[in-house]
Amino acid sequence: MFGFVGNAQETTKEKVRYDLSENMVSLVEALKPAFTSGSTFETFEKNVIGNNSNTKEGKALLKKVFEYIANKTSRNEILTRYSGSEMAAACLFVNDENKNNPKSDGSELFEGSTGDFNPYPATIAGRTAPCKWYQLSCWANQIFGETGGTTITTGIIKFLLSLIIP
Repeated sequence: MFGFVGNAQETTKEKVRYDLSENMVSLVEALKPAFTSGSTFETFEKNVIGNNSNTKEGKALLKKVFEYIANKTSRNEILTRYSGSEMAAACLFVNDENKNNPKSDGSELFEGSTGDFNPYPATIAGRTAPCKWYQLSCWANQIFGETGGTTITTGIIKFLLSLIIP
């Protein structure tokens, strides 16, 4: 789900925003099967994470996904208009979890394992990837190798700071 390229020093605010937007497009595509026309966010959320609780970061991310799916927002519109804030917050949450538990699979973002409940396929550049849709760390490793997380985290932190301190 991550498309960061280059080293952290060369990462611009717009590059990070765009990469986070690409990740949002991937997540929207992966979770479309969980949406039914006319459903509420609560129904969508339950379809995605079952009876698990949700963290505030996980809920914000799923709400944005739900909004895009419900409004049939185009890929291009997401890429050009999405701020990246919900995805960035989710990535930072997962990064912190990985520091405390290197075996974390990303499901902690939704306060527990999503188990077999979520069969939705995930893709990188249009091809199926070995990661589940919620495994943000797995995506980073698939794209950048085991050391990719540092570049991603640095870029996201710079991006979030730029939103807070203009």
